[in-house]
Amino acid sequence: MPLPDSSAVDEALVSLLSADASLLALCPNGVVFDLAPQGSTAFVLLSLLDGTDIYSQLDPKCDPAPLVEERTYLVKAVNQNTSGNVVKQAAYRIQQLLQHARYPITGYLLLNSERVEPIRYTELDQGTGLRWQHRGGQYVVRVTPT
Repeated sequence: MPLPDSSAVDEALVSLLSADASLLALCPNGVVFDLAPQGSTAFVLLSLLDGTDIYSQLDPKCDPAPLVEERTYLVKAVNQNTSGNVVKQAAYRIQQLLQHARYPITGYLLLNSERVEPIRYTELDQGTGLRWQHRGGQYVVRVTPT
């Protein structure tokens, strides 16, 4: 079996979140990885925080693919606003979509998706005085190659 491309896990998360009309109504600048386009004021931001590959030790000649891949993602709604109401709703929708979800990932079987740590903070841009609301969580996604 060929080694699967683990970027498929990233792409599946973006696809799942991007396909949700309720989430996009709250975050109309879309779902992005690592950095939002300039001028964005309401978006979902994903970042890969950590990853662990677990290999089988039973057969030294076994497939080079890991038995299980575990990825920890920061998934948060970001909104330029003095109020946290919109970002609160968006974070709740993210949790509804990702908590113990089932979604297709090319080359993998999804074992589990769960929030392990919530996040919530407000960032003040010292240069402009604008407030950025951040809310979401750290999600662990466990997959196995198919």
